Amino acid sequence: MRSKLDAEIDALFQLPLAEFTGERNALAARLKKDGRADDAARVKALAKAPATAWAVNQLYWQDRKGFDRLLALSEKVRKAHTGASPDLRELLEERRAMVSDLTERASAILRDGGHAVTPDATRRIGITLESLASWGHTEGAPQAGRLAADLEPLGFDGLAALMGGAKLAPAKVLQFRIAREQKKSAEDVAVARA
Repeated sequence: MRSKLDAEIDALFQLPLAEFTGERNALAARLKKDGRADDAARVKALAKAPATAWAVNQLYWQDRKGFDRLLALSEKVRKAHTGASPDLRELLEERRAMVSDLTERASAILRDGGHAVTPDATRRIGITLESLASWGHTEGAPQAGRLAADLEPLGFDGLAALMGGAKLAPAKVLQFRIAREQKKSAEDVAVARA
């Protein structure tokens, strides 16, 4: 069951972006005045999202069913990856189309909120949606609706954890990087000698 504070924090993330900081500070001050210093500090620590993450948050609050469909489809994709699924390509295409549709809708929210919709903004919205879809409901996943930053694509460690595999050993990742850099530096030496 969600607490009253969680509901108030959710309400902050649903505000127009320009109102977030003032309302966050007012809520923190009220909590502090009520003797809830820990809650006040928690609220005060909430960061104002960039416009692109704000648009994804708004999309979440305005179209929860769309988000839930995307997460359900992503779970099907994840299961298809771990087995021999003949319809994996179809699932991936459906997910791509769904992310594209949600990206367009979040871009419209961004524009309607008075923010610039640039190709970079659209790209960041799409990447954030892809990342949220990849994380799904796994433990430690970024919380849709309360994003304070744009998300990055998942790396190998994140993908391995999501697929139920063991975390990649940093030494193995480093070995790959070192080998690639050694090859590159050997090529640089050869070019310099030529």
